[in-house]
Amino acid sequence: MCGVVQSIVLSAEDETQCHKASMKCENGKDILGSNFFRLFSMFLVVMYHVSIGMPGCVCSLLACTSVCAVNCFGMLSGYVGLGSHHRKSGIIWLWIQVVWYYLLINCLSLWLMPEKNTPYNIWKSFFPICTNGYWFFTAYFCLFWCMPALDYIVEHLERKSLIQMVIMLGICLFLTSFAPFRHLGEPFGSGGGGRYALGFCAPWLGFLYLIGATIRKHTHNIRNKIHAKWFIVGYLGCVAINIIWIRLCVWGWLPFFRMSDILQYTSPTTLMQAVFLLLFFQSLQIQHANKYIAYFSTFVFSVYLIHTHPLIYSRFFKDANQWLPTTPWYLTATIALIAGIGIFTGCLLLDMPRYWLFSIIRKRKET
Repeated sequence: MCGVVQSIVLSAEDETQCHKASMKCENGKDILGSNFFRLFSMFLVVMYHVSIGMPGCVCSLLACTSVCAVNCFGMLSGYVGLGSHHRKSGIIWLWIQVVWYYLLINCLSLWLMPEKNTPYNIWKSFFPICTNGYWFFTAYFCLFWCMPALDYIVEHLERKSLIQMVIMLGICLFLTSFAPFRHLGEPFGSGGGGRYALGFCAPWLGFLYLIGATIRKHTHNIRNKIHAKWFIVGYLGCVAINIIWIRLCVWGWLPFFRMSDILQYTSPTTLMQAVFLLLFFQSLQIQHANKYIAYFSTFVFSVYLIHTHPLIYSRFFKDANQWLPTTPWYLTATIALIAGIGIFTGCLLLDMPRYWLFSIIRKRKET
């Protein structure tokens, strides 16, 4: 099974098993870079969700630096998925993992906070695709069945034609990010307005998959010739553009655009942030902590499942302003960073019993 979240954020345990052989072509460097990138991207996901409940400039600063996290996972799925076997058992185990946490948290909330939950939500836990409890998993599930076709396109299409196709698709999707164009409708006849235009959909993940696979196939020379620090400079440049855009909107200098236009998944700067970060992590020469990075990356998808469960997300993230103390912006930013690290680490540790249990079940099934 190929790896995202991803942004799937995809289960690293499946990816490690499925793509180990194909990634050895660069002496294991790509596997290690991908695992480290997965961990960092999920931390950005947590920080982005933390930013939602923060006031003013802190919210904008955190959002500008972390909004690219989902795009990172989407590209990573294409990067590690190219040339691999997309096993159906992988998506089944991923489904079981989603149901495990959806059901567990719903049961706990029904017991601890009965006013916030109903028995009907327990039934919905078994059908995460139908209920769209986790939008990313819903979109990824649809994308999964198209991955062999996308791999075929990248492997067999001429380099120039492939890049032209990616660029034209990008232009069509970029336009949906900006308010003046959004009322014209969405590409591919999917209807006007709504979550599609903002990147919450399988077609957008498919586009990211194409980019990641294209980077895997055609950028070896670029990564060897350009120092990794310049990819970080490119990422920070995109962050700076995001901040400048927001300030211009606040000052009223961009009357036809919205402040949030630049902070959508389909925004050009958000996409380029993810591209620069992917290139940076695949260029790293990591000598230490290899086994620890590989081990903890197997828990990444569960970090997403735990902290974005609808009940947890609405109670502790969206309403954070209500319980945060009034402090200067730099103290608020420090609180946000500490909270993000705590949530990320806590979710990793909470997933360990599930990981051990699933490992035992898999071993028994194989024997």
